Amino acid sequence: MGKKAAASDVNMLKQFSKTIAAHRSGILAYFDFNGLSTGPLEGTNNKIKNFAQNGLWFQRCRVL
Repeated sequence: MGKKAAASDVNMLKQFSKTIAAHRSGILAYFDFNGLSTGPLEGTNNKIKNFAQNGLWFQRCRVL
């Protein structure tokens, strides 16, 4: 946790500092890989999930 944030009277600043400290390794790992992100993969997975859900809905309606 940052020394100045810990000494601050602002509770939100203290909480933010704790959150950053807890996720420090993940934040630094992002920069170790030149900004490589799994965002595009997550977006593709989300599209596949939505297509599957819509397909199941369509099949259920056809049966009725």
